[in-house]
Amino acid sequence: MQKLRSIQVLRAAAAIGVVLYHFTGGRFAIGPAGVDLFFVISGFIMAKVSPGKTAGQFLADRLWRIYPLYFLCLAAFVLLVFIDRNYCQDMASLTLWPVWGRYCESYLTPAWTLSLELLFYAVVAATITRSAWLFTILLSTVAIRAAYPTPLTEFIGHPMILEFLMGFAIARLPLHRRISLLALVVGLALGAALYPVDFYSGVRVLACGIPAAAIVYAALSYEDLFARRIFALPVLLGDASYSIYLVHFSVLALNFHSAFVGVYVAVFGGYFVYLAVEKPLLNWRRNRAAIRIAPPLVVPET
Repeated sequence: MQKLRSIQVLRAAAAIGVVLYHFTGGRFAIGPAGVDLFFVISGFIMAKVSPGKTAGQFLADRLWRIYPLYFLCLAAFVLLVFIDRNYCQDMASLTLWPVWGRYCESYLTPAWTLSLELLFYAVVAATITRSAWLFTILLSTVAIRAAYPTPLTEFIGHPMILEFLMGFAIARLPLHRRISLLALVVGLALGAALYPVDFYSGVRVLACGIPAAAIVYAALSYEDLFARRIFALPVLLGDASYSIYLVHFSVLALNFHSAFVGVYVAVFGGYFVYLAVEKPLLNWRRNRAAIRIAPPLVVPET
């Protein structure tokens, strides 16, 4: 998939929004909406990268994208922070499958979003040859959650899964600048009307998910504007957004007296981790894939 600078800028904004929320003790009130933006972007990217792959290839690529860096950041966090360990969180931390008990999540708190990412990847892989079924399955899980609330259905039917579907749908829509501006105005107006929002309620999908989808669609419609040099740094930080997202919680545990210093260390520390760890891991995976699909060497007859 060709890098879209608009998407990278939005990824940077989403990651930094979450970082600011945590380092300001919640005073940056719209920060959690960065997660909603991440989910819409993820749905869009999955729609673009899944065609032409088998379910196994798709899952292998996505699991490599998620787990190696996550385990490294989890290990760093556990070493930095005293943790009252329990079986439920041990299993949730190791598997990113939070159904070992009610409200069971990874010790690395921001990883709850990765659990939903992996759930979405699993459904995409299962429907990779029949993508229309994706919408039916995920909408059904949300309905089942409402009818039969259990730890399992509360996870697989989480309303925020609909935000992935929004991104998936955007990937199939034609881009139109005027329509995107109208969608952006409507989406932001809806978000403003519902603000402040309980980020633990289903209303979040309306208050944050729809505005996030409108922002992604508008940014894609104006992709050419993001070629300007002013966006060079945000694009670089967007490349590192996953590292920034995972690293910032360990930096938060260091208890910097200045929120500004903490944010600076989290963002640029995350960028260093991207350069030193995440990028080499991704390049290794791509190189291995390139070797597998390379045509056999044919030696001409003499």
